[in-house]
Parts: sequence; C-alpha cells; structure tokens
Amino acid sequence: MNSPGNQSSSTARYALVTVPLSVNGYTYGIPPAMDVCEGSLVRVSLGKTRSYNGVITLITDKRPEGDFVIKPITEVLVRNFVTDRQLQLWRWMASYYLCTLGDVLNDALPNCLLGNTYSGLNDTWYDLAEGDDSKLSAPAQRALAVLQASHPMRRADLLKHASATVVQTLVKHQFFVEQH
Repeated sequence: MNSPGNQSSSTARYALVTVPLSVNGYTYGIPPAMDVCEGSLVRVSLGKTRSYNGVITLITDKRPEGDFVIKPITEVLVRNFVTDRQLQLWRWMASYYLCTLGDVLNDALPNCLLGNTYSGLNDTWYDLAEGDDSKLSAPAQRALAVLQASHPMRRADLLKHASATVVQTLVKHQFFVEQH
C-alpha cells in the first residue's frame, strides 16, 4: 500500500502549501480523495506538535527531489479561498518587499483564519485552586493575580504574563488547576 511519501509519480499529486512563516512553502501530498485547487485554505502539520492553516500556491504531479517523507494535507478548510489574482498580488508583494510568501500570507490574513497551534498547548486552561500564597515569589504572585482577575484562562494567554517556569511552579504547588 502506498503512502503519500512513496506513491509513484504517475498517481501522486503534490501541493506547495504556504504557511504564515518566513518561508515560501512546504510540499505536502494530496490524498487521492481530496478535492483541492490552487488557492484552497488547508490544514497541515509541521513537525510533531505544530499545525498550521495555509494556502495551496501550486499543485503538481512531480515529486520534489530528495529522500524525505512527504506528509499529507490534513484537512481542506475552504476550497476556493483566494483567487489566482490574489496569489499573483501576494507573489508580487513578496518580490517587491523582498520577503517570503509566508510573510505576505501572515500579514494578509487575520489571525483567526491562520489558526496555528501547538497541539496540547492551546487546549490547556488554568483555573484557581486554594493555597497559601504568602511564600510565593513576586513573579508567581503577579501570575496568580492575573488569573484571579480573569479565570479560567488559556495557557497561551497566561504565558503572556508569566514565564513557563512560574506557571509550572504554580501548578506543582496546586495554585493553578489544569483543565483540558
């Protein structure tokens, strides 16, 4: 049985997916039953724990050179998300401003459409628990005050106010309760 990484070039289709990073794109396999076109908004995984929404900027039957596994596109979010004219404009902007297509995509789309996550990171919420805070460090007391003002709170939002070490200390000493 063939996987997207080792299908023969006569049946496999590949997509260059531009994600909102300082790169022009990454190649992903298009599963046989998936209906996509250039300009589709898709969900792809990058590494073991990251996933991104990206735009297909090129579809080809030719496998890129090199001995590496090509991951499949995870999901099609919107089939005709951007037009050919928008893609042409984005390419021109990248050329004119000497940046990558990923930089342009990051600026062109609102964050709510980009939907980039570490799996597990954005699913963790914190709420308050009982505890004696008199022996906490000043940064830990500030983090506790932030959560007291607005709880429950997502981990990503809490990390804007406190370091990961402080948050882990508060969880360890049972001031914060993790909720998934």
